[in-house]
Amino acid sequence: MDQESQKAPEEAQLLAENKSAAENKSALAPKLDILKANITTFSKKGHGQSELKVRGHLRKIEFLNTLVGDEVLFAVPKGRMRRKVSVEPLEVVKPSTNRVKPRCAHVDTCGGCQWQIMEYKAQLKEKEKLITQLFEPLIHDGTFYPIEPAKEIFYYRNKMEFSFSQDKKGNQFLGLNQPGKNQKIIAVQMCHLVNPWMSEVLAATRLWWSKHTSIKSYHFFSGTGCLQTLILREGKNTGEKMVVLTVSQSVEDMLSGESLNSFKEHICKLFAQSGESVSIFLRIHSVKKERGSEFYEMHLNGAPTIKETIEIKGRQFSFSISPSAFFQPNTAMAQLIYEKAIEMAEVTKNAIVLDLYAGAATLGIVFSPFVKKVFSIESNPYAVCDAQTNIEQNQADNVSILKGDVGALLENFYNCPDLIIVDPPRVGLSKEAIFHLARLRAKKILYIACNIHTQAENVERLLEEGYVVKAIQPIDQFPHTPHVENIVLLQQSL
Repeated sequence: MDQESQKAPEEAQLLAENKSAAENKSALAPKLDILKANITTFSKKGHGQSELKVRGHLRKIEFLNTLVGDEVLFAVPKGRMRRKVSVEPLEVVKPSTNRVKPRCAHVDTCGGCQWQIMEYKAQLKEKEKLITQLFEPLIHDGTFYPIEPAKEIFYYRNKMEFSFSQDKKGNQFLGLNQPGKNQKIIAVQMCHLVNPWMSEVLAATRLWWSKHTSIKSYHFFSGTGCLQTLILREGKNTGEKMVVLTVSQSVEDMLSGESLNSFKEHICKLFAQSGESVSIFLRIHSVKKERGSEFYEMHLNGAPTIKETIEIKGRQFSFSISPSAFFQPNTAMAQLIYEKAIEMAEVTKNAIVLDLYAGAATLGIVFSPFVKKVFSIESNPYAVCDAQTNIEQNQADNVSILKGDVGALLENFYNCPDLIIVDPPRVGLSKEAIFHLARLRAKKILYIACNIHTQAENVERLLEEGYVVKAIQPIDQFPHTPHVENIVLLQQSL
């Protein structure tokens, strides 16, 4: 049975439950005020929203699982309403012309790919529209390139993180977080963003947990319990696979050696059926007041890392990835991101490059054949080890990896680089990082981001320091979500 037609019995059951829940809502609705709304915009989270008067007051209401162009009925909550409210519509009276039937049965509750209900071309238009709204005021003489569509819109992710949870009755849940529901987990049976083997590991882990009922899930607020997350990774071009079980370090709830061996055997048995090997890790989460969160890794089976290969402008690159190391979640689109980055930067063989938030030094290594020297900075010790390995196996002798906080290490840089590459986490650049970027006065800054809102804020700040936006290239790395990767090239103004 192929991926297009595959549908688990559990999904059919879930659809029936969703339908029943909708009918119950409709039965209760007459007891409340029922209003109609036209969805006119999207919120930052990608939900449809509308601004309308409710009980004489103007309210901005966010509607889950809706699209611009939908006309919906909703029940007004009892009591006083907040200025901004999120609700689930009772019914879509008139669907948007962009609405399509989703492939996934969990789309209404999961939220991991909420735009799966939208035709893909419409998704691209919305993302391009959002980037235009954010960056048009910041670009004058530069080039706005059209968004690059994803090569694959299903089964494209190389990593997925699932969470463990239990209710008061002790019922076990392993799956994805439900948006807007604190600590509530949707027990997904099949995720269409990842290859089917990940759903099989998910099922095998559920089976293992059901046989070890004394093992409790971790409770965030009380700090009790053991099981936290199940992280699955793969090399899309190599087929290598990794399973990472994250647990709490709590002495009272620590995983026993017997239980750990049982988990390992369950996973190995699953892969033995196809004659495959799998890397298995235990990741221990330690929380200390004086140090914050720390993670320790225990290698249980298989290779210590998985490898991924990509081809950039006719050159082959190979990267080792450890459990905690960052690698772009969409391998095919990562390859395109790196190619576009090199083209936009227009570097020369004599260029000195500073690569910030380097992860496993992927970007620095990809740039290395085209420049004189690359200095990469990364704070995660495991990623730094991966970077050193990657530098060696790609013979990138002109790349140096420096371990430490970006803001702190930049204090020791005084020479002006030709190009600074930044690919920060979703929170964007720190004040210290922006200060040092302004101080170093690099000729060009190449800013790659998956959070375009913080990127726009940072770019606006850099414009105040004498930079101008020369080019913007959006790339759809995350189909069926409101997220989009964006590359901005800044250059010193004359």
